[in-house]
Amino acid sequence: MQGVVPHILGSLPISRVAFLSLDMNCTMLEIAAAEYFWPRMCVGGVVILDDYGNTLDCEQQKTFDHFARDRGA
Repeated sequence: MQGVVPHILGSLPISRVAFLSLDMNCTMLEIAAAEYFWPRMCVGGVVILDDYGNTLDCEQQKTFDHFARDRGA
């Protein structure tokens, strides 16, 4: 399926996720995807962020730290 995140996500036939890898090089779109998939994550599921910890651009790390704190993760 092709489309723009986050608009396309609702049309995906996915109800549960155990592994989510986000590599869109755009923190806003990655957060939108994470917000969509978070309630679908299995207990013990894993989210991989390609740029988390990148010292050249810490926007992703700061944003996802806040995302995780808000969800008690």
